[in-house]
Amino acid sequence: MALFKDILKKNKQTTHRHGFVNLGLRKPDPGSAELTGDETSSLPAILNPSETSPVSGTAASQQKQRLETVSRSSRPKQDLLSCRYELKYRITEGKARAIKAYVQNFLPMDRYAVLHPEGQYPISSLYLDSGNLDLCKETLSGKANRFKLRIRAYDDNPENPVFFEIKRRVDKVILKSRARVERPHLASVLNGSMRYQADCPAEQEALDQFLYYKQVILGRPVVLVRYQREPFEGQGDHRVRVTFDRQLCYKKVTAAEVVMNGHGWHRIPIPFVILEIKFTNNYPAWLRRMVHVFNLNRSSMSKYVTSVKESKQAGLQTVFPYYLE
Repeated sequence: MALFKDILKKNKQTTHRHGFVNLGLRKPDPGSAELTGDETSSLPAILNPSETSPVSGTAASQQKQRLETVSRSSRPKQDLLSCRYELKYRITEGKARAIKAYVQNFLPMDRYAVLHPEGQYPISSLYLDSGNLDLCKETLSGKANRFKLRIRAYDDNPENPVFFEIKRRVDKVILKSRARVERPHLASVLNGSMRYQADCPAEQEALDQFLYYKQVILGRPVVLVRYQREPFEGQGDHRVRVTFDRQLCYKKVTAAEVVMNGHGWHRIPIPFVILEIKFTNNYPAWLRRMVHVFNLNRSSMSKYVTSVKESKQAGLQTVFPYYLE
C-alpha cells in the first residue's frame, strides 16, 4: 500500500478532465471545525488484477475477502482520480436559498448548469452491488474504507455518453475515477461481451478497473437513483464545489440501463435539501464562516443507501431483503 506522501509526489502536477485539480490533499486550516484527526493517512492503491491471489474458504468468506481486497486496492495512476474532501449537510429549503445567495459571492454557477433555465440539471445513476448488497451494508455500518460502483447519465439522449464511475472513500478522503462510454454499448461493456476502447489511457484504466471491481464482487444492477443538482464551482488550483440536491427518486431495475424518464420512478419524501461541499487542498475562510453563520451540522446522506432502504419500505423485499433493517 502506498503511503499518502508517495501518492502526492506521483500526482503533484496532474489534473483530471472531469473533476478537481489533482494536486494532492493536505490538512485543512487549523481553524476548521469540520475536519479533525489525521486526514493524510495512507490512501489505497488500485488493485492490479494480475497481482491478486486466489481466495479460499466458504462462499461468504470469499465474498468478504474480495471486498477487503478491493477496499485495500493499491496505487492510483496519474490522471485517473479526483481526490478531495466531501462534507454533507441536510438543510431546509429556506436555508438553502440563503446559503445559495452567500455562495454566489464566491463561486460562479457550474458551466453546465448555466445551460439550464433554472441553473439545475438532472443526474441519473445506476448503482451496482453484490447479491448480498455488501457495498450498501458497508455504508450503513460506517466502514471507513469503502467504495461504490455506478454508471451515470445526465439525459436520455442516445447520442450522449454514460460514465462508469468508482467512488472510493478512504477515511475522510474521496477518490473518484470515471470513464465515458457511448450509450449504445453500455450493456455489452458491462457484461463483458465487448472490449471497449476509451478516449484516453486514463479513462481506459478507469473502465478496466470498474469492470474488474464488478467481477470481484459479482456486481449486478440494483437501483437507479435520480435527482436535481444546483451546482456552483470555482476554478484554479484550490477548487471548491458547492451543490444543492433535490427531488430524490429511485427506480427498481435489474437490467443495465440508465434512464431519466419513463415509468417506475418513486419520489423519496425527504424534508430537506442535500448540501455538499467538496474541496481539495484548502478549506477557505469563507466556507468556515458559512458553516458557523448558518449553524451547519454535518450529516451522513447516501443517496444509494436511502434509495435501497426506501425501496424495501415500498415492499420490494424480493430485491432488497431483511438485512437492511
